[in-house]
Order: sequence, then structure tokens, then C-alpha cells
Amino acid sequence: VEALALGVPVLSSRGGATEEVCGDAARLVDPRSEDELFLALRELARDPALREDLARRGPERAARFRWRDAALAHLSLWREVARGERPA
Repeated sequence: VEALALGVPVLSSRGGATEEVCGDAARLVDPRSEDELFLALRELARDPALREDLARRGPERAARFRWRDAALAHLSLWREVARGERPA
């Protein structure tokens, strides 16, 4: 999220939380594929328009994630657990 917020073109892996967080603001690859990683790195190195597009999308995407929101969500979860409730 910090790299996105700074407008750094991001290359990340598909699957899991990083894909969910990055969305279309990063170039995503299969983390098990060396070939796909190589091709994506080469694409980013050679394509200034792609880098500019990702740099523009990053801050917009990162704005969806706030420390305060994350802290409040965790606090709510801990309160549910303390009351003996099953988290939603």
C-alpha cells in the first residue's frame, strides 16, 4: 500500500491479500512462474506508458486503505471476541 500511495509502479503476485489490495493498480504475476516474473519485469522496464499508468492508479487505490479504518476493524473484532461472540 505504501508503494502504491507513493506512485511507484508495483509488480506483485496474484493470489491472496496482495492481489486484493493492489487490484488493477499493479502488474500481477504468478509467484511460482519465473518466466512470468521475467516477462513482467521486462515489460515494466520497456514500457513507460505502463509505468505511468500504474503510478497514476497506485495512489487512487491506496486511498481506499487507511490505518484508522484497519485499527477500528481490529478493535471491533477484539470486542466481539471479548464478549464471546463469533466474529462475522
